Amino acid sequence: GLLETIKYYYFNWSCRWASLSYFYLWFGHVSSFRGLRFMIFSYSGFSISALIYLVFRLLPAGVKAGIPVLSSALSRLSISILFCASLFFFMFQTSEVFFWVIASLNQLQPILFGCLFLFMVTKTNNRGLDYIFILLSGLYIGGSSELFALLVFSLILFLLLFQVSRNKLIDFIKTIPGKKILVGFSALTLSMAIALTAPGTHKRKAYENLYAEKILIQGLDITAS
Repeated sequence: GLLETIKYYYFNWSCRWASLSYFYLWFGHVSSFRGLRFMIFSYSGFSISALIYLVFRLLPAGVKAGIPVLSSALSRLSISILFCASLFFFMFQTSEVFFWVIASLNQLQPILFGCLFLFMVTKTNNRGLDYIFILLSGLYIGGSSELFALLVFSLILFLLLFQVSRNKLIDFIKTIPGKKILVGFSALTLSMAIALTAPGTHKRKAYENLYAEKILIQGLDITAS
């Protein structure tokens, strides 16, 4: 079950609870190799299509901000496809499809949810559903990739501190983008705190450090010989 899976990894290996939940959503019910191949195809197609769409919708915001990006629809679509294809297929190895799926859940899906978060913040019209997407994005980023979560956390924290230095933090939070960023930042912080303080995460880090040390010692021995 989903809850027992998260509980196991929380205590024993890694509390990337959001990516574990997303993995279970796609593959938890698969019981055959044929079904696994179909779900990998569906998962990959959905992920790539969603990322292309989000990047395509984000590029006009860059144009409005003065970033020199080609503004025609065809150019935006081409840039989106090239960007997303580079992200996904530079990591793809046909001999290790399952490991590619795991890597995409932990490393590439946070980028997708980061694009969703940014799109919800920059879009002009405002709806209550936007805050739900922002909440989910913050939770997923914080509960999947520690490094990417720390990067996004640092960028938002820097933005908030910059507003504090200008004595405009309250005014910024009262704006719609400010409210959305605050919701996403709160969700990200909570999710990341759960992931980083989990006993299993510390066990994984200790194992990785020990494994890296063994490889280093082995490499030095080979070099010396």
